[in-house]
Amino acid sequence: MTISINIETENQDLGKHLIGQKVVVVGRSKSADIELPASCQVISSKHVSLKEQGGSLYIIDGDGSRPSTNGIFINGVRLVPGKWTHVSETSLINLGNPNKQGGVMIRVNKKSTQYKQNPNSASKTTSIQAPQTPVPVQVTNAGVNVALVRPERERSRWKTPMNLFTHLIGLGVVIAILPSMMGSTLEAGVVLVILIAFEIYFLPSTFSFNRDQPNKFAILALNLFMGWTLIGWVVCLVWSLTAR
Repeated sequence: MTISINIETENQDLGKHLIGQKVVVVGRSKSADIELPASCQVISSKHVSLKEQGGSLYIIDGDGSRPSTNGIFINGVRLVPGKWTHVSETSLINLGNPNKQGGVMIRVNKKSTQYKQNPNSASKTTSIQAPQTPVPVQVTNAGVNVALVRPERERSRWKTPMNLFTHLIGLGVVIAILPSMMGSTLEAGVVLVILIAFEIYFLPSTFSFNRDQPNKFAILALNLFMGWTLIGWVVCLVWSLTAR
């Protein structure tokens, strides 16, 4: 069974590509099997992997070991990372949020007999032409089951900065009223230092919850018990800032 995909942006056709049983990686990296232009800034270096199995197309977020930064959406529903998912004919695959600009669309083609190489394509693989659509399912050792997908949570880009700004306002209020409450400048200073240290200590957890990191509770636990070590705190901070 011949399966091919057509890759395009809002205003550019990036070519038609043949998908076989060997895993094909799509992304901006030069090591990707299908290299996308650097202008596709919302696309990760290895954004999605595809393969043909039993005459059907299967995809996984990222390269299988690390998910993409902006995710993959099948008919507007975000794909859960870490699972190979079946894609049926006529479904639309979006690399990046389809409600935002800069994403890339993948249309699935099947049973194509007419091969056509797009001169504008940056692909390192053979191209083809045809039309198609997908339905999410989860691939397990026991067979193929209905895939688990979750809707994309709309998050404002200002959420984390605004929450941190609120923390700073609260800290400023405490600084203003603390001396009168404590009666002693020294005691007020000690309490203030403790408050600031507390804010800094749990900064990685604050970032992870504000960014809705899927591992936010694991980051909180690591931050709580190992944050007192500088290495543990740095690991939590980096982890909290990684892709969702």
